[in-house]
Amino acid sequence: MIFYTKRKLKEHHHKKRSSWWEIINNGELVFTYKEAVNKWDMSRKQFVHALDDLIAKGFLEITYQGTGPGDPSTYKLCERWQAFGTEHFKSAPERRKNVSKKMGWYIYNERKNKTK
Repeated sequence: MIFYTKRKLKEHHHKKRSSWWEIINNGELVFTYKEAVNKWDMSRKQFVHALDDLIAKGFLEITYQGTGPGDPSTYKLCERWQAFGTEHFKSAPERRKNVSKKMGWYIYNERKNKTK
């Protein structure tokens, strides 16, 4: 539900039919680990599991995978969930996991630990 609060909507009026709303920032939604932990009281592990679950079930897609602080990932709300559990469901690419010890959060945390 938090992703829905991050939408920017624009109302379109039409003379002959009812008005409709458009998400004008879909694909550019940002929800960072820091925000999940500090503002929404989630653990990093809970946030990662929630992201993976939303992607796997078709509610969300990653449009850009960030590399850590200052370079956040961006997301897009999807409607693929409507076909979840049927033969018509198309899965999205999974979130890329950082397994390297020479990039992203690993480097950030190593630098942080060296300054302590």
